[in-house]
Amino acid sequence: MSERADQDDDDFARIDDCLARAGSRVHLVGIGGVGMAGLALLLKQRGYTVSGCDAAPGPLATSIAQQQINVCRGHDPQHLARGTDWVVTSTAVPSATPELERARVLGLPVFRRGHVLARVAAAYPTIVVCGTHGKTTTAVFIAQMLRAAGESTAWCIGGESKLLGAVASAGQGRSPWMVIEADESDGTLAGYHPAVTVVTGIEYDHAEYFADRTMLMDCFRQVADQTRDRLIFCAEDPGAIELAAGRASVTAYGVADAERLGVSALATAPGDHNMLNAIAAATVGEWAGLAPDQIAAGLATRQLPARRMECVSAAGGVRVISDYAHHPSEIRALVRTARQMTSGRLLAVFQPHRYSRTYRLGSDFPAAFVGVDDLVITPVYAASEPVCPGGRMWSLYRHFRDSGEVLVPRLADTLERAWYHLQRAAQPGDTLLVIGAGDVERVAHWAKDAGGCWGADAAQSPAGRPAILERDVRLGPRTTFGVGGRAEYWGRVTSPEELSEVLAWCSRHAIGFRMLGGGSNVLIGDCGVPGVVVRLDGIPFSMVTGVEDGVEVGPAVPLARLVAKAERCGYGDYSFLEGIPGTVGGALGMNAGAHGESISERIKLIHCLNPDGTPCIVQGSDLEVGYRTGGMKGRVVVKALLRRGPRTPEESARMRAEFAERRVWMKGLQSAGSIFKNPPNDHAGRLIEEAGMKEVSIGGATVSQRHGNLITASSRATASDVRALLETVRERVEARSGVRLETEVELW
Repeated sequence: MSERADQDDDDFARIDDCLARAGSRVHLVGIGGVGMAGLALLLKQRGYTVSGCDAAPGPLATSIAQQQINVCRGHDPQHLARGTDWVVTSTAVPSATPELERARVLGLPVFRRGHVLARVAAAYPTIVVCGTHGKTTTAVFIAQMLRAAGESTAWCIGGESKLLGAVASAGQGRSPWMVIEADESDGTLAGYHPAVTVVTGIEYDHAEYFADRTMLMDCFRQVADQTRDRLIFCAEDPGAIELAAGRASVTAYGVADAERLGVSALATAPGDHNMLNAIAAATVGEWAGLAPDQIAAGLATRQLPARRMECVSAAGGVRVISDYAHHPSEIRALVRTARQMTSGRLLAVFQPHRYSRTYRLGSDFPAAFVGVDDLVITPVYAASEPVCPGGRMWSLYRHFRDSGEVLVPRLADTLERAWYHLQRAAQPGDTLLVIGAGDVERVAHWAKDAGGCWGADAAQSPAGRPAILERDVRLGPRTTFGVGGRAEYWGRVTSPEELSEVLAWCSRHAIGFRMLGGGSNVLIGDCGVPGVVVRLDGIPFSMVTGVEDGVEVGPAVPLARLVAKAERCGYGDYSFLEGIPGTVGGALGMNAGAHGESISERIKLIHCLNPDGTPCIVQGSDLEVGYRTGGMKGRVVVKALLRRGPRTPEESARMRAEFAERRVWMKGLQSAGSIFKNPPNDHAGRLIEEAGMKEVSIGGATVSQRHGNLITASSRATASDVRALLETVRERVEARSGVRLETEVELW
């Protein structure tokens, strides 16, 4: 017997000892999860004093708190100061959590949730439902069917069901059946000794625990070996067939059994996969001795659990479906079913779940989304897992671009930005899928709360919108990368008075405000930019005038024009700015410079507007500048007074020509110049080259062969291509040299 099995047996004996102490006090760490909440209800109903905590208790935790279960927020060691006898923890909670550390100091027994549930279930004849996909739905269908047939039934299922009314119930007295959704993700599936085991299918998953498929199959084999009466398995799944091979007391089920078992299709549980789940439940009913009419009646009104093809809204003509799918096969089934249900476009937001799954199964995801017209991918939901190389959303995106599939996803830094795009993209007749096992369901809640406001009606402008602001304008063509989404509001401002009006309006209504100069140091995300984006235009912002000891210059003046005119008219030497793309305003905002000099060294004073539109003057000596940091604190430049500099016109001309020659190869490239800041005492380009990233491409974005710190965009590039490549470069450099590069380009 393995060391792990010995440890598990020891845990089971200690759990049985704790369960034997009627009325003992048990504390659940991570009680907000569905599985932990279900166990809490079972223990409470069996007479134990139950308490628990969670970092952010949600609605489910609030619900169980109404059952006289004390639920606390956070992980304070003092939660154990109320006479706790033993502790149960979720695998989603890190072992270094303060409560768990305190429990170990106090010598309290600490058990895994799956092991405790397995020992609670040992008191019942148990129907265990397991498998990579469909186990929650199948378990819900079985419990619904048994209850409808009048059977006294206990259950503990990892999904909420309106028909069942709770995620768990201990039943009345010693129930004849307990239906358990048994989770294989942490190996605790192997702790059950059920009467019946239902295997819906087996595919490799949970790379965070199982090193390979063999280890996963061994876990299923152990519960199959420990099954007392019957192994019921899906005859249409290769993994389940492999598990059942050579075993006695097995029953296979498949689509061909639907008519015999009286299982019909149901609008509230659409899809071939859900038909198989219902057939599995019917097969259990047949084994349990239910009459055919009882099985048919029990499944005729079956309902899916929450977040399984759950339609949360159809307001405004857009159907919003929230689904827990997080494995490629589950997503494929969801998309196929949704595609059959709509003649309109299919939009989707997907939140990958766990870095390990994203890394190990990444290449399988693109094909799963075939049929989706517009897909947004958000950052990976960690589920307490540490980051692993190749497991972030950037790597997943690269699989899409390498797969040859037609769909090119959009990347969103946050769920909020994903929702911003989807709300504006959706039109009546479309279906929006909210996909993932993390907190992506927040998008579904936002969609429900939106009240049917989609497309052009997604957000109404507050009163008094300045006339110069247009709605929904493309920003990509206004940048040197030439890629990216749209601005919620866009305007060309021609005077300080107009600029003040726009700033005051934004301040009054708490609307975001951004300046876009030459667009040479910014990457606009494909999901667009909420709020106001303006570009300064017109004579007041475009003048270059010589003054005593320098030049007075407007923020809209291109740096190339400043350098050339100052040299030609004798206004001073600004040759170090030669070849830097962009405008004076952008240069001041990021303290642009090159060749050992920066523009902050030349600032005498700046006339600007505060974020609320009021005017102010800032002395150059008062600016808190740094490397690529201008210290403007949200203020907008109206004009600046710059000092001359030390060089003669002849020296300036010679240096300008030299600098221009160095950068001539960059002319005509769709790029933003240097992507990363140089780290202290080093060069980003050197680190990128050492990491082997030169000439690496994702989609239409490529790291320059000439200079590693330059990314170019081709005519087929998207902003997500550039962002994914940028982040891949950053990840590789950090893995190779331990240096975390900071971006010089602004990421909108």
